[in-house]
Formats: sequence, C-alpha cells, structure tokens
Amino acid sequence: MNNIENRSRKLDESIRNSLKDSEAFQYFIKEEVNETVNKVSLILKNQEQCIEILKSRINEGTLTVQRLEGICNELQVKLNEMNERFNVDYNEFTKKSRELDKLAAVDFMKHLKECEDLNRLLNIMKITICLFINITKIKWDDIAGEDVRGTTLKENRAIRFDIKKNSKFEAIDELWGILG
Repeated sequence: MNNIENRSRKLDESIRNSLKDSEAFQYFIKEEVNETVNKVSLILKNQEQCIEILKSRINEGTLTVQRLEGICNELQVKLNEMNERFNVDYNEFTKKSRELDKLAAVDFMKHLKECEDLNRLLNIMKITICLFINITKIKWDDIAGEDVRGTTLKENRAIRFDIKKNSKFEAIDELWGILG
C-alpha cells in the first residue's frame, strides 16, 4: 500500500511541476511581449520628440516643407514596420500561449487518469486486505519489516505473534501453525 501512496505522491508532484513549468514559460513569453511594447513605446516617444524638433525648425524657417514631408514619410514607414513586428510578436505569443494551455490540459488529463487508476487499484487492495483480515481474523502490525507481527483470534482468545523471518516459507509455516 505504501508503494501506491508513493506513486500517487510522485504523480501529484509531477502534475504540480508540469503546471509550474507551463506557468514559468507563459510568464517568460509575457515578459518578452512587455519588453517589446516598452521598446515600441520608447521609439514612438523618440519619434514624437523628433517630430516636435522638426516642427520647431519649420517655425524657424530652417527646413523646407518637402524635406519635412520626406522625413515624416520615413518615420511613418518605420512606425508601420514596428507596428507589424509588434503584431507578429503578439500573434506568436498568443499562439504559444494557446499551445501551452493545450499541453497543460493534456498533461493534466493524463495525470488525472493515472490518479483515478491508482485510486481504483488502491480501493481494490483495501477491499482485498479487508477480506483477508475477515477470513484469517488476523490484524497485522508489521509485515514490511524484518519480522511478521500481529494478533489473531483463536477459540475466542487473542493470540499475539512475532515471527522472525528466516525465510518466507518458514514464516508462513509458523503462521499456519498458530492459526491451525
């Protein structure tokens, strides 16, 4: 029964680790998108400052209208390119996020099924042990260690036993002798 509990604990830990890994990857992607947004915002701010400088020069008469239109067109092209790159990054992030959600759901369902299977097996083992106890009238204290210990009822009196295991066969023979 300890083996099943250990497997159940390990499975639970595996599920939690998978979910943590998925959350960490999503956090990493979100940070990348935020960093890209911050870069775009900074570039836009710089472009706005450049435009303001150009406007002041126009007012001073230092630049011609055609030159300003060319610069504005270049800035607009760069801004459009940056918007396209941002949209591509955002779409990629969204796609990866969905893929991660799907993988996490598949892993969760797989682990959930394994847990359900282990629970069914554990219930069957509990029922088997209860039947064995009812049939043999033995309450086991320790069967996993070096010795076999427990209590049984024989002719309405409790008999305590502590059998040293030299071999499995000797322990079984001695136990049958007590039950006999």
